[in-house]
Amino acid sequence: MLESGTVLTGATLGAIADRPEMVAIVRHMMTEAEAAANALGVVLPQPTEKRIAITLAARQHRMSMLHDPTRGRPLEIDALACSIAEMRSQVGLTTPTIDMVLDFARFARHPRSLIRTLTLLPTNRNGRPEPRDRGSTVDGGVLL
Repeated sequence: MLESGTVLTGATLGAIADRPEMVAIVRHMMTEAEAAANALGVVLPQPTEKRIAITLAARQHRMSMLHDPTRGRPLEIDALACSIAEMRSQVGLTTPTIDMVLDFARFARHPRSLIRTLTLLPTNRNGRPEPRDRGSTVDGGVLL
């Protein structure tokens, strides 16, 4: 769940942890996913708050999906979206927060996306992202 949020913000986990409004979005996404899992009979071994705390404690970590655009790789957004859609359809639940964030992340990966333009991610003639040097940061995040 956090991966799609880091793609949108370019932030490290520490930068997300420092913003209560971002943690609230992550909490909503994790709660929606857990509800779908529970409805399918899966009980997660740790409560949501503990999973959030453990993940966000790795303050300098950049989620793997955040590396994909800078290396010219496709994002895993479709796999995430399809798996969530399949789970919720089986149990008749909705996942509005997850759907919204994944939709924004899909839009962000589009070659002509305003988000792509604003994050200064250079593209080649085919609209694919050009690899970038990994050191540029802004506010705890990475300038894509």
